Amino acid sequence: MNGILLKLFTDYVVPGLGTAIMGLITYGSGLLISKINTKLKNDQVKQALEQLSKITKTVVADINQTVVSDIKSRTADGKLSSEDMREIKAKAVMMIKSQVQTEFLELLAKNTIDVDALIDSMIEASVYELKCNR
Repeated sequence: MNGILLKLFTDYVVPGLGTAIMGLITYGSGLLISKINTKLKNDQVKQALEQLSKITKTVVADINQTVVSDIKSRTADGKLSSEDMREIKAKAVMMIKSQVQTEFLELLAKNTIDVDALIDSMIEASVYELKCNR
């Protein structure tokens, strides 16, 4: 009787357990790989946003120091017109996009981020920060 139970156990239960264990290992590995890929993607998006932020601050400071100061010095009241502001902002956007890695801009766009709106907001925030720190 014990021999029959042992044979049934080794012929049917052990292979079934082995298959179940391999399935669990495969499933767990898939979850781990998915989590690692998500973290890598999140890290890349974070890195892209950090690069965009740094470049935006640098470009805004540069344009403020050169272009804005020059235009203000040539006007009677020392103020920028609406047209001047549009041109300056367009120049800033162009400079920022040319300095940020293309892969980062594409990565942000793939993650449903409106890159142009984000750049506009970052420019406005950087201008505001410059004004507050005067």
